[in-house]
This record gives sequence, structure tokens and C-alpha cells, in this order.
Amino acid sequence: MIYIRGFSGDLAYRLGNEFVKETYGDPKRLLHQAWKQRKYGSRLHLSNLSNIFRVPRVTSIYSNGFKMEYIEGKNILEIMENEPEKLEQIVDAILKLLNWEFSQSVKRPFRVKPFIKKLSPVCPKEFKAFLLQECKKLRFRLCDVGMTHGDLSCANMVFADEKIYLVDFLRVFYRTPYQDVAKLYQECDLHWAMLMSDYSKENKNIKNGYDYLTWRLNQWVESNKVIDGCFVKIFRLMCLCRLFPYIPEGRDDMYSLIYKRCVDVIEEW
Repeated sequence: MIYIRGFSGDLAYRLGNEFVKETYGDPKRLLHQAWKQRKYGSRLHLSNLSNIFRVPRVTSIYSNGFKMEYIEGKNILEIMENEPEKLEQIVDAILKLLNWEFSQSVKRPFRVKPFIKKLSPVCPKEFKAFLLQECKKLRFRLCDVGMTHGDLSCANMVFADEKIYLVDFLRVFYRTPYQDVAKLYQECDLHWAMLMSDYSKENKNIKNGYDYLTWRLNQWVESNKVIDGCFVKIFRLMCLCRLFPYIPEGRDDMYSLIYKRCVDVIEEW
């Protein structure tokens, strides 16, 4: 079993056939996550993707957390390493999910203010300046707003019974499917599930898996007439920039990796 951790700091543990998430801090984010998980799951259940995707059922919501059904399954690293032949089918499904999210969205004028409010003071100033400059160029363009998981990285998918279970929904600063596109790029840019796991070193199968995911995602963005590449770029860069406040003290290697990927994204502009 490969363990994948996160940055939230919430208490998370199994209790019989249920999985519990609780916090001793401000519960608003966690409670929003629970209600969002219910709403997204209900919408997905009524879609033509219900035979592929599942959302664990939230069984109870209380003052500082919630309980949901526990799903025993594999993560993306185990699939890449031991069952690489399944990866094509999984990526096909993920891209269908993105298409579904965009189909549930509506066009609204793009707003720059949420970006200004969400940029952390610890984010390198050169990236902040570049991002805000590019955002202002898009202020009169229409952006898709609507259904989004919020943190659609492979680390938040559990593979069980030939289904993909989506977990760890996130309250987003901008409610758009481009947020999920950006999170998948974060997975590709940083090998996120690998970075957050207890694995010490990436093997050939996992590297090949990430290369394939990157290739398919790029292909999807370039060929999809619904997708606006400019929004893909700014949300992708913003996703990386928002990681800087969460880098653990002393992790210069992680800082360097994220910084380099920001530079790479800008150079690809």
C-alpha cells in the first residue's frame, strides 16, 4: 500500500465502514467540503458517467467534521506501477469527466479580483506580477463557471471495483472547471501523488505513466474547441503559485521544484 498524504492538517481516520474527517480549527472549509461532496455526487449520479465514477456517500455532517463511506481501493501510483495497461482507460474517463464539468457550466465575464485576493505574500513577486498582468488581459473574456471538484489531482482518486471514486473536494477561489484542469496539470508538473507519497523514488512504470498522462492532457487541451488555452495557462500557473505557502520549512528541494515548474509554464506561454 502506498500512502498519500496532504497539507490540510485535518484529522482523517477510518472508523469501521466509515471514514472520518474532523478539525480542531475553523470548520467552515471542512463543512463546505462535505456539502459539496453531496451535491457533486448527486449531479454525477444522474449523469451518463455514473457507471464510471462514484462519490463516497456522506453519512453525517456535524459541527467540526463529517463521516462518509470508506472505500478500499488503489491509488494512481499502484495502478501505474502494477497495472499500467489500465491507464489509458482511466485517462479516457478523467477527460470525459472534465468534458462533463464544462457541459454543466455557463459563460460569465472573467473576474480578476479573486486572483488578486488569493495570491499569497510568500509567492515570488515575479510570478505574482506576471500572473496579474496576464489576468488583466482577460478581463473582458468569457470564462466557464460552474461544476468543479476543486482538487482533481490523481491523489484524490481511489480505484475500486472498476470504478473511480472521487474524494477530498475543495472550496475553490474561482468556481470553474479550469480549476480541475489546472489541478491535473499540477499532477503532471510535479508528479503530485508521487511527491505526496511515502515512496522514496519514482520507478520506470510510474514515470511512463506520468508522461502518458501529460501527453493526453496536452492533446485534450489543444484539440478541444470548448477550451480556452489562455484560461488553462493562468489557472495552471495560479495553481502552482498557491503551493508556496504550504511548503514545509526546510524543504528547499520542494521550493526549487515548484519554482522551476512556474518558470517552465511561463516559458511555454
